[in-house]
Amino acid sequence: MLFLVHVRARKGEIFYPVTLDEDMRNNMAPQLVPVCQQCDDHLVQLAPSSSKITSVYIPWLKQAPSSSKLNLWTFSGSTTPGTWRSKEEIDRDNESSLDISYEGRSEVEIELDDKRRKHISYEGRSEVEIELDDESSIDISYEGRSEVEIELDDESSIDISEEGRSEVEIELDDERRKHISYEGRSEVEIELDDESSIDISYEGRSEVEIELDDESSIDISEEGRSEVEIELDDESSIDISEEGRSEVEIELDDESSIDISEEGRSEVEIELDDESSIDISYEGRSEVEIELDDESSIDISEEGRSEVEIELDDESSIDISEEGRSEVEIELDDESSIDISEEGRSEVEIELDDESSIDISEEGRSEVEIELDDESSIDISEEGRSEVEIELDDESSIDISEEGRSEVEMKLGDESSIDISEEGRSEVEMKLDDESSIDISEEGRSEVEIELDDEQHRYI
Repeated sequence: MLFLVHVRARKGEIFYPVTLDEDMRNNMAPQLVPVCQQCDDHLVQLAPSSSKITSVYIPWLKQAPSSSKLNLWTFSGSTTPGTWRSKEEIDRDNESSLDISYEGRSEVEIELDDKRRKHISYEGRSEVEIELDDESSIDISYEGRSEVEIELDDESSIDISEEGRSEVEIELDDERRKHISYEGRSEVEIELDDESSIDISYEGRSEVEIELDDESSIDISEEGRSEVEIELDDESSIDISEEGRSEVEIELDDESSIDISEEGRSEVEIELDDESSIDISYEGRSEVEIELDDESSIDISEEGRSEVEIELDDESSIDISEEGRSEVEIELDDESSIDISEEGRSEVEIELDDESSIDISEEGRSEVEIELDDESSIDISEEGRSEVEIELDDESSIDISEEGRSEVEMKLGDESSIDISEEGRSEVEMKLDDESSIDISEEGRSEVEIELDDEQHRYI
């Protein structure tokens, strides 16, 4: 049904045709005024009372004034009622669009669809408000203290406040609670489900909050500077802001790409399709080229010292040489294994299932290589600069390099995620399945508690 929308433009009042969906028609039913008795055209008077209407898409008529340059008017309920802001044309289908402007304060407004909207503004303090769906929203404000309030569903909420003491109380559902208190010693007790728990203690510096369900989200705060907001659905996007300098634009569809610029020095271009590739150059020193197809390979050179070549096919292997000391060769096939030797000092080998194992060797630099599936692997090499290349599946990958602060957030599946925070203290928290988790805490105190299933416990 065709409707006419009454718009208060700068020069007089104009009427435009607009097609409204059923939900919008119901909300505006009291304001529908028939134009004539013999036609289906109506006049829609958008008044302040129609606060439920977030946006109306108005195509121009062919006989519209030639001087008009705008083809979309968006009604903003958050501003003065009844006011309109013009925006460029946005498709109304499921294909999301990103508009990122950086002028010292940077504003990202994403309209995923009629019911989801993201608004991220950075003004030194940075605020992220994400509505993942009707029932969940994330509000992250950073003022040196950082606060995260996440409503994942009707029964769960997360509140993280940090002032050197920081308290996290998470209600995953009626039967699960998380309480994390940091007071110089910091203690994390997480009950992932009835059979598994994770205890992570960090000297009051790092915190990981992961909500592992269908609407899961990860918030990583690093020294009050970095923030990661990930909206994990079909139209998901990632926005990473680094000291007001870095920007991430990710279009997670067949032709999606990632562009990360770091202080005008680093650049990431990722084409996330069958022939996707990643090229990362850091200060003229490191370069990553990844072709994420059946014959994909990874080449990482670090100051002429480290090199990684990974062939991610049935016969794939990883070779990492670090100053002539460490070498990793991984064959990522059905019987894949990981062997990491680090000056013969510390070694952790975890067998996640019959055919896969994880070996983590540490010297304060810590390296984690995880064989997620036949075609994916994680390699983290660190010399204070640390880089992570993760090939999650044929169409998606994340590469985050953090000058000594690196953080990794991976969404492995609906119930699993990995968070690695590093400053010589690195931590790995993995939720492998409903009943298993891995926590590695390091500074000479490391402990690994893995519950692979109801009948298997490991303590390292």
